[in-house]
Amino acid sequence: TNINKRFDKKNRPWAIIEIDGVVSSAEIFVFSETFDKYQNLLIEDKSIFIIGVPSKRDEVISNPLKFIASEIVPLENAKSQLSNNVNILLKFSNVHEDLLISIKEFAKDNPGKSNLIIHLESNTGTTTRLKMKNIKVSSSSLFLSSLRERFGYSNIWLN
Repeated sequence: TNINKRFDKKNRPWAIIEIDGVVSSAEIFVFSETFDKYQNLLIEDKSIFIIGVPSKRDEVISNPLKFIASEIVPLENAKSQLSNNVNILLKFSNVHEDLLISIKEFAKDNPGKSNLIIHLESNTGTTTRLKMKNIKVSSSSLFLSSLRERFGYSNIWLN
């Protein structure tokens, strides 16, 4: 709701931003290194997702809460940028070697930071998880849309 830009002793810019939540408000300290990376996202009334730690300056819980930002992501991108796993649910009866090879090739064409986990569901409803070794995939909306088009919307998810 408010951005208070300041300068440190070395004349580097930093900011204290005020945010309002449903229950409370907070002050977020965005020190110079973090400020340099994310200043383009610090716009009043913009929805952002902030990763950080509580400030240790005050030993007692203060109001507003005080945090130190380490990463800032546009809210609309937060889920895809911060996800560790891309999951695919497959019916065991539909899985064959060619399908797994094609998933592996598609994954290699869409590199990223997320693990690829395949969940094989048996006819009895039990599921076995397979983490694809040495394959990291993108969690971009384009990659997820392609997977959902191929395997069904409810069979693809992030976590």
